[in-house]
Amino acid sequence: MQKKREFRRFAVLGELKIRPVGGRGWMRAALTTISKGGIGVYMKGILEKGQRVVLKIAYLRKGELTAVEDISASVRWVLPLGGYRAAGLRFDSIVDKKD
Repeated sequence: MQKKREFRRFAVLGELKIRPVGGRGWMRAALTTISKGGIGVYMKGILEKGQRVVLKIAYLRKGELTAVEDISASVRWVLPLGGYRAAGLRFDSIVDKKD
């Protein structure tokens, strides 16, 4: 069987914001998986495959905010799930930090 994923995924639960490039407002989403290459999310907002987006992710350590980062990505797939949508977003750049 051919390996589909380039990087190992990790299950997480968090919140992030997504804004289409050129859009004005941020959509809230639930972060469900993450890897070096991208993330999986659930949301009520509408995104389309191939659409360019900006992700706003806040990092916490021991309950304290340590950083907020905007990350550019593209929508790889979208799947309707009831009144929500699941989506896979691929990061534009892969940063290999070793800290």
